[in-house]
Amino acid sequence: MAGLARRLGWCVAGYAALAWLPLVASEYHTHVLTIALYYVIVAVGWNLLAGYAGQFSLAQHTFAGIGAYGSALLCLYAGVPILVGIVELVSDKATKAAGGYLDDLGPRLTQAFLDRNILLRPLGNVLYFMPPYVLTDDEFALLVERTVEIVDAA
Repeated sequence: MAGLARRLGWCVAGYAALAWLPLVASEYHTHVLTIALYYVIVAVGWNLLAGYAGQFSLAQHTFAGIGAYGSALLCLYAGVPILVGIVELVSDKATKAAGGYLDDLGPRLTQAFLDRNILLRPLGNVLYFMPPYVLTDDEFALLVERTVEIVDAA
């Protein structure tokens, strides 16, 4: 039991250090750390799938690339900070309760987006932007504006 407490303590200390780092490090160092941690996540996913399960698939890399493209568009055109590329949805705005993966918030938002001719589907309680390559700046700004309106109304 003492080993578990010690490991948990190290994890908490590591998370606290990572949360504190952007406050004291330059934007460049924060960017490098973000990219490094991103590649760690991709490598762990690859290790689990190919190393332990013995399956060959590049789907997680494709999904990560599409997510990176969407995040880059958000940073470039909407002025969103680089550390905020994914929007986590909450089912109760007062308590900020996420509601879990099987919460009905995702299906409700999917229908609200479709009603407004926007093809944007939350994955559980996380909303990913994966806009097409042919969007103009004005169309992308309209997409972000309508998305914010819909999420605020939900």
